[in-house]
This record gives sequence, C-alpha cells and structure tokens, in this order.
Amino acid sequence: MSNFTSRVTNFQAQEDRTKAILAASKSHIYTIGPNCTEKTTLALESAMMRIYKLAVFIRGDFDNRPLDEEQQSNLSNQAVEGFMIARKLAEGGVDALSAHHSTVGL
Repeated sequence: MSNFTSRVTNFQAQEDRTKAILAASKSHIYTIGPNCTEKTTLALESAMMRIYKLAVFIRGDFDNRPLDEEQQSNLSNQAVEGFMIARKLAEGGVDALSAHHSTVGL
C-alpha cells in the first residue's frame, strides 16, 4: 500500500509541475503574440501608406508635374523597405514562438 501511495504522490507532484509549466507557457505566449502582432500590423500599415503615396505620385493627382523617375524610384524603395520591415517583424514573432515552444519540456 505504501508503494501505491508513493506512486500517487509522485503523479500528483508531476501534475503540479506540468500545470505550472503550462501556466508559465501560456502567460509567455500571451505576451509574445499580441506584441508581435501589433508591431507587424503597424509596419504593414506603414508599408501600405507608402504604396498609396507611390500610387498617388504615379497617377499625378497632387499636381500636373511630369513624372520624376528618381522620386518614383525613391518611393518604390521606401515601399519595399516597409514590407521588408513587416516581414522581419512577423518572422521574429514566429521565431520567438518557435523558440518558446522548443524550450517547453513536458
């Protein structure tokens, strides 16, 4: 009977450790997820604004100047840079979650 009691006690202790690990993991994930999502969303919003500026520039809605290829190239580069930043932030979030997932040992 004492062997049985000992095993039950060990299982209960293991259950408590597992619950603590899961609670800590859940808390960490809830911190990582929204933070990365917000940063990525803001970066995408910025990139889309740059695309809008480029479209307005190309269409010539703001004035009747001839198309300035240097300015167009500059705006294009800014738009590409904006999307690269958004991608980097999104990948950073995935990497952070993956790293967290690999450290959780149950």
